[in-house]
Amino acid sequence: MVLEFTNVCMEKTGHLDQGRMKLTEQSAVFYNNKTGLAETVIAKDVQRCHWSRLGNGPALRFLTEDGKMYRFGGFDELDHEKLKAIFTKNWNLELETKSICCKGVNYGALKFLGSNLEFEHEDQLIFDVPLSSVSNCLAAKNELTLEFHQNDECPVSLMEIRFYVPSDATEDDPAEEYKKKIVSKAGVIQETGKALAVLEQILCATPRGRYDIKIYPTFLALHGKTFNYNIPISSILGLFLLPHQDNRLSLR
Repeated sequence: MVLEFTNVCMEKTGHLDQGRMKLTEQSAVFYNNKTGLAETVIAKDVQRCHWSRLGNGPALRFLTEDGKMYRFGGFDELDHEKLKAIFTKNWNLELETKSICCKGVNYGALKFLGSNLEFEHEDQLIFDVPLSSVSNCLAAKNELTLEFHQNDECPVSLMEIRFYVPSDATEDDPAEEYKKKIVSKAGVIQETGKALAVLEQILCATPRGRYDIKIYPTFLALHGKTFNYNIPISSILGLFLLPHQDNRLSLR
């Protein structure tokens, strides 16, 4: 049994790549219209299949054994039964329906599903985050901040998300506990080895405050009293040395 779908898309770092999909008894293959490259999901590697939403239409989500989540959109509501049949008969998997929360609430529960972070309310999905898209994670004073890798193909990109994590009866900081789990699964830059240079107590306008700046071969690490930041060298487009009002020089 083979199913083919045209005008479908695959989500990659916030961008919906247009293409077509071929679904067989052994795999699901997505062919990118722009690059011609094929992305293959092997049936035996898939742990769970979800019928959900991507953008304003139905979507498929595949969770594989390594924790990766594949997202494909552009399907029709009538495709559900055909997909359910091939997954049940040939993949030995149930096509689970993942309901989306449309109540407009801004509170819920953070849950981990493979290498993904899901924000849910009453067991309905508000949104989910592939942790491979996270470039940095900060925790301070019950606040959890996620910063994201940017996709050059996206005209508009999500830069960061902040969660307020209330304290519980335990002594552990819940925001810090979430941070540890996220860093272990995400593509977060971590400081290893010796810095090439260290600049101490540098006054910064943005982010405001004094920071120790450590320069590594692939990123800059900023350490302040409250927050720490890691800036990939690849994300820096230019450096400008400008005069300041008090005859000092300002680097931007």
